[in-house]
Amino acid sequence: MVQTLEPRLYYVYIPYHEQDTLPVFDTGPVYFSQSLLFRDNRFSGVDRLGDAHQLTYGLTTRLLSPFSGKEVFNASLGQIIYFNERRVSVCNQILDPGCNIVENPQYQDRLSGLVAELSWHINSRLKISGNSEWIPQQDWISKISANAAYRGSDRKVLNLGHQYIRSDPSRRAEGVYTGLRQTYVSAYWPLIRHWAVLGRAHYNHLEDYMINTQVGVEYDSCCFAFQLLANQTHAPENETTVYSPGLFGLAKYEHAFYFQVMFKGLSNLMFQKTEIHLKEDIDGYVPFAERESSENSL
Repeated sequence: MVQTLEPRLYYVYIPYHEQDTLPVFDTGPVYFSQSLLFRDNRFSGVDRLGDAHQLTYGLTTRLLSPFSGKEVFNASLGQIIYFNERRVSVCNQILDPGCNIVENPQYQDRLSGLVAELSWHINSRLKISGNSEWIPQQDWISKISANAAYRGSDRKVLNLGHQYIRSDPSRRAEGVYTGLRQTYVSAYWPLIRHWAVLGRAHYNHLEDYMINTQVGVEYDSCCFAFQLLANQTHAPENETTVYSPGLFGLAKYEHAFYFQVMFKGLSNLMFQKTEIHLKEDIDGYVPFAERESSENSL
């Protein structure tokens, strides 16, 4: 094996500009992770540009195969040193003074959380990965995630993951950010010639309900293909529409069924929306258009 050791320093300075009077359309705080360590802007979208005076340091080590050059193992560690407090926020501090403290409780801290990530390709088909964040000021672990992914022959896909977040900014309840602990599994699995099953399940441990369940069957031949999908999604507590109870607990659910047929060689625009969602929900899923392209290139 060939091992690398890659230190990195990244300095950002963006002066503060008051932005509370500007509307917010599609912007929000980005989850703090390894990728955020080396971003210019701590917000998603373009409605806010975060002020910054900070220095990021990080260290990455990799193990590379001496024969193929492919990465086998990757581990990284990083942290941000802040020289000023962060004043820009998504919430309107003029109308709601102090809301930035709720949005970002660590806005005055001089050190960010210490972020660690690793990934290991156990073999050509199986990969495990994970990340965590340790908050030095409170001496606790605020985030942990662990994932396993299997990629088999004939486009077989199996994913399993678990995520724990001590305080989740996207789930504000009565002014207090609640935590998050979820498990998901997704798969695409051919059974016999032309036939495959696919599905996804996402479970909320803290509130004991299924967030989303999706199961389906697919037929794919040389001339046409079709998919039959059933979807069950948890309805928010403030949802006014009354839904029938789901299969898991007493929570309310919204149900949907999809049936789609595609004739090969013709336009598949009607398929694209569902295909995009399946690719997002089932990591490793190969859409029909990409299958045709790969088959035509052979």
